Amino acid sequence: MTQLNINHQTAQKIEAISQQTQKSVDEVLDWLVSNYAHTLVASVDKVVDDTTWTDEEIEAMLQPKTPLTGKEIVEAGLVGESIKC
Repeated sequence: MTQLNINHQTAQKIEAISQQTQKSVDEVLDWLVSNYAHTLVASVDKVVDDTTWTDEEIEAMLQPKTPLTGKEIVEAGLVGESIKC
């Protein structure tokens, strides 16, 4: 696995996008590289990618999401166990 050195501000921005879009940091970085590498390097070879996103999926990914409440997180089974009374 490759280790990246990213400054603190950039890391915070990527993490914020990840949280807002409910996508992993890897998915956010992959999308950015796939869509914007050509703006940095003129001769970028096409990156092999098994994921093809539609414009609608990209737009939805970039929309802020309403955070889950604590109850919703527990009910979704994302942390701990839900205790039903």
